Amino acid sequence: WLRDKACARKGGLGTLLPWDKEWKVETLSDSTVYMAYYTIAKHINGLGIKAEQLTDEVLDYVLLGKGSPDVGKKVKLAPKILKEMHAEFEYWYPMDFRNSAKELIYNHLTFCIFQHLAIWPAKYSPRCFGVNGMINVEGQKMSKSKGNFILLLDALKNFGADATRMGLVNTAEGLSDPDWHATQISAIQKMLEKLIQMAKEAKKSKGKSDMDAWLDSKLQYHIAKATEHYERVEIRSALMHAFFGPMNDLKWYLKRGGKGEAYRRAVETIAKLSAPVVPHTAEEVWSILGGKGFMSFADWPKARKRSEGVEKQEDLVANICKDIDGIISFKKLTPKKIFLYTCDPWKYKVYNTVLKAKDRSPKVLMPKLMKDTNVRKHGKDAPKLLQKFITVKDDVLKPEDEFKTLAGAKDFLGKNFGCKVEVYKESMNDYDPLGKAKNANPGKPAIYLE
Repeated sequence: WLRDKACARKGGLGTLLPWDKEWKVETLSDSTVYMAYYTIAKHINGLGIKAEQLTDEVLDYVLLGKGSPDVGKKVKLAPKILKEMHAEFEYWYPMDFRNSAKELIYNHLTFCIFQHLAIWPAKYSPRCFGVNGMINVEGQKMSKSKGNFILLLDALKNFGADATRMGLVNTAEGLSDPDWHATQISAIQKMLEKLIQMAKEAKKSKGKSDMDAWLDSKLQYHIAKATEHYERVEIRSALMHAFFGPMNDLKWYLKRGGKGEAYRRAVETIAKLSAPVVPHTAEEVWSILGGKGFMSFADWPKARKRSEGVEKQEDLVANICKDIDGIISFKKLTPKKIFLYTCDPWKYKVYNTVLKAKDRSPKVLMPKLMKDTNVRKHGKDAPKLLQKFITVKDDVLKPEDEFKTLAGAKDFLGKNFGCKVEVYKESMNDYDPLGKAKNANPGKPAIYLE
């Protein structure tokens, strides 16, 4: 649609084009290049330069590099001053990013491109525009007539700057309209207070914990994803990895008994990653942790290599907890004992064969699987299992690692559910009264609650 957009018009008020008196310069032109004025405003204001001194020759040199700085002498401006103003313009231009409302795409932002291309060489054109929606309040358009508008001072008084900022950013992204919900902002306010409290606790953490490797690895994932989204100006998505995701990880870390140095590293990283949105909270955390100077001057976190094996082990434990919770909730019972069964190795063979295959059709895979002695022993069940795994995407732990992980988490699981937990292998179990063990699959142990 830009190709058909008129850059000048005949009707209304406006300055006539010098070379065609029927056409007028679009009136939006004056409000789309003033960012160039920003670059030299400090000189104009600081030195008290008057409007009449900014002649065409002066501005041609300062903003276009045409002519000589000596043109300043005619209006009592030192050539040195003009050189500094031109250098300042060259330093800042082109502008890297400009953010505005989405309804301005079709006028101001469009003419910003037109006017820059008309006045300057293409290398000075804007590099990037960001646009956002308009704010709703509790699901409705904000308007004075409805009386549902939020005064900025009231928002700051009731929730603080950081909770207000995060609350708005967290409700929308791109062209979507943010929706202000007081209850959500209040919840965010409490989460920020929780982060500050965590900083006080994390400051005392020392030594190593069994959960440190997992938490450190998860942080690397969040660092990489948050940075990626920030660079694309996807602030809501960035916050999912800068704040909410790692806060949930910290909650799990503490639930699992973690209390090592990774606790402090995680709190500091969360503060750094979320600082663009909640700078005041971030600086408070930085101060509590003993950081020097301001966090805003500290280095941005850089993602290191992840320990994916460690993450898979902990994911297995977390998923088992969710599955058991689901069974307890569905059956509305309080278990006296919990039995977990990891599946036999032949099932892993089927799973991994499907996972690595480019062609997942049973006609192609079954002949390959039947060459394996252990799979062949289960000739009747193998085709059904193959069909079940046809859409798998994720790697799973090796059979022994899965068993060891669950066996090592027995005490935690028992404490979490208030009963004894036993872990068996499918074909080597000592107790399976209802035949649940046969339902075990790679990454998905069978569960029996007694």
